[in-house]
Amino acid sequence: FTSGPDQNAELFEAGKLSALGLSGEYAQEYAEWPNNLATYGYAVGNLDINVSDSLDGKRQANPIMKDLNFRNALLFGFDRQEFNNTVFAPNTASLAVWPIQGKQYNSDEFWYSNTPEHSQVLQELGINDETAGYDAIKAKQYFDRAYAAWVAAGHGKEGDVIQIEYIGRDSDTFKRYAVYIKNHFEKLFDGKVSINVTDLATTTLFPRVENRDFDMTFDFAGWSFADAAFAYMPLKGIFYTTVFGE
Repeated sequence: FTSGPDQNAELFEAGKLSALGLSGEYAQEYAEWPNNLATYGYAVGNLDINVSDSLDGKRQANPIMKDLNFRNALLFGFDRQEFNNTVFAPNTASLAVWPIQGKQYNSDEFWYSNTPEHSQVLQELGINDETAGYDAIKAKQYFDRAYAAWVAAGHGKEGDVIQIEYIGRDSDTFKRYAVYIKNHFEKLFDGKVSINVTDLATTTLFPRVENRDFDMTFDFAGWSFADAAFAYMPLKGIFYTTVFGE
């Protein structure tokens, strides 16, 4: 095991790894290598949203994270295409928790993301597949409802800034992800949200995530199957709680 992309690159350059998955600045650095192989991987990047109290009972859930309108604001407000083409490059924007080439069943002809069933789910949820769900106008409408409810519930007064706790890996690569996410949402929501980033060693980060002691974090979900095939019934609620990109 390694600590992440930065250590992987160091080991590759030292001749201790025979292959290297490219992302971010490493994708640009090795873009012209003749041995590059473009392929879809099995690790999906996702922005995790915590809506519960910490398991140890020491931290209550952030009220704004529990608001469905706010989570919809995050869903529609995240520009997955821009994110995946810049700091998370070279990746493909996705609205699923599984690899983009995943199938419902191994014998299926098409990837699930290319099926009528997937299109129907997106249509029912009002998600535009062409923009990978991004809709700044709709996101701001949802946010305004959430903010009004936050004020009405006495969590703050009009003009106050909502505080969100973001924890992430203490590596240059993950710091770039955090900076993008922070700047993007704070600008989109007109400064009414402040995302406070804390960079942590994985030995501290992982226990906090497992304890649900955070509001937001970005990480990867690995899928260890060769054919990316699985039996899955679409769960509409999953789109409301996590923002995805592969």
